[in-house]
Amino acid sequence: MWPAATAAPRCPARPLSHPSPTLGCSRRSSRAMAIPTSSRWSERTRHSIRGTRAGESWPSHSRWLRRPRTARRRNRRPLRPSQRAESSAFASSSAFRKAAGRTRSANRRPPRRDPMAATVAWTGRPSDTRRVFARFVPLRLRSRFQPRLRTGGSALGLALAVSACAGRDRPAATPPTWSTVTQPAIARGQWEVVDDVTALGWSEAGLKTVQAEARKLESAVLLIVTRGQVVLRHGDIEHKYQVHSVRKSLLSALYGMAIERGQIDLDDSLRRLGIDDRDQLTRREKRATVDDLLCARSGVYLKAAAETKSMRKKRPDRGAHRAGDHWYYNNWDFNAAGTIYEQATGRSVFVAFEHEIARPLGMQDFDHDGTWYSGHRSTEHRAYKFRLSSRDLARFGQLFLQQGQWGEREVIPRSWVHKSTELVSETDRSGSHSGYGRMWWVMVKPGSEALELGRGAFTASGNGGQRVTVIPAMETVIVHRVDTDDKSSRRVKTREYDRLLAKVFRAWRGRRSIPVAEQLERLEVQSQEMTPAEMTDFVRQLARADATPSGSPVGVRVPAAG
Repeated sequence: MWPAATAAPRCPARPLSHPSPTLGCSRRSSRAMAIPTSSRWSERTRHSIRGTRAGESWPSHSRWLRRPRTARRRNRRPLRPSQRAESSAFASSSAFRKAAGRTRSANRRPPRRDPMAATVAWTGRPSDTRRVFARFVPLRLRSRFQPRLRTGGSALGLALAVSACAGRDRPAATPPTWSTVTQPAIARGQWEVVDDVTALGWSEAGLKTVQAEARKLESAVLLIVTRGQVVLRHGDIEHKYQVHSVRKSLLSALYGMAIERGQIDLDDSLRRLGIDDRDQLTRREKRATVDDLLCARSGVYLKAAAETKSMRKKRPDRGAHRAGDHWYYNNWDFNAAGTIYEQATGRSVFVAFEHEIARPLGMQDFDHDGTWYSGHRSTEHRAYKFRLSSRDLARFGQLFLQQGQWGEREVIPRSWVHKSTELVSETDRSGSHSGYGRMWWVMVKPGSEALELGRGAFTASGNGGQRVTVIPAMETVIVHRVDTDDKSSRRVKTREYDRLLAKVFRAWRGRRSIPVAEQLERLEVQSQEMTPAEMTDFVRQLARADATPSGSPVGVRVPAAG
């Protein structure tokens, strides 16, 4: 429960970027908010959260605000009359109002979140939702959002995906709760559909509708695994199809292990690593870091191996953007990342995948006959290509669902699982391709109510309809394959796959095994470390979830600290 509230100190009213050396204050905002005295709240909320937009980092002058009042008076320099007039004129101008209310550009890099995360499965009723407000939400936000809550007693399915947890200087995060399964049935080679899918939260009629949609799309394979058990199986799951761009998510997993061993530093630049190309890179292009490559924000726009027509068409002009400023799905970045990995570790991507992922997971169909390099005459960096079976890809997705844990062994560092699948760039699309992390697609804008449960899900995506989608809120992995070797076979587009996902979500009825009281206790632990911006986002999404029709499951991504 929140501690007793204390009066909030005065707070800055001007934007933090204003050139004035003094900080004005807003009495109204300081009175309107009662700040709890828990550690992070009392330390970081000495001014009202009006001074920071949701999702932004705390101001660099927060230490100055904690200094004694006498020290602030002693060090404050008075403004000259001309400066006061200039400051007053700017504060009342339309430019000031536009600057204060300007929204973040869709193509800018969102603020970085800490890599650790956890998930709380929430299945409360509207009355329980009001208990959450009364127990965790500050008075200022409660008065703002509580009128939106319904008073009815209809059931509501709510999945709270708690993310962005502890930083380096904080205690270790709570144990992962994305999936409590450590020995999934698929790890023991059990690929038959379970007898009772309803016990895992599925509707039999709904799954039949999903399978009918897969037949309509002429999908080669559709495999759905929940809590490590198969609930739907369509097609030949043993046949090895080309994975296409799913290879990038495979490389991302290898990067996590190499970074943990200290073989790769994400902050190393191309210049420091000696990376170049046949068409030599400029000094500006060589400033791109390894992290920029993984996030597809390098600013290097050259021809690349395995580049599709649509990628060539969308490629910006060379030198159009600096490293880190612009997101473009760039095969040059991904291929160069493969070169850097092999240079840093001293072995090929394929050998590393066999020893570090395929063998530990017991992949049944992987061999080196299904791996090869694809080059291009204009570049030194080759594409690394795979053929994998659907059941082996399901194991890979299950590994990420279990946060890198496979049995008693941590195959991939848990921190990297969250870091690689967190949002880095928002795209101009909606649905499963609405955001991009580090070689993973992230669903941040579902685009329709039917896809809300997938908010926060992440997908490894390949040309033609190759997909591995991980949905932590449902403890589910979905593998979708298309036979691209057959030139006459139908390709499944992203919007068609999202339509299939919507039917999958409608077939989900949810698991209600965790009592509401226990869920509230878990949420209380997470809420103690929420920043004001994170709490604001939590309340806004909770109010939106409560306003949905009765019985509609909703996925809500709730930032919290661990």
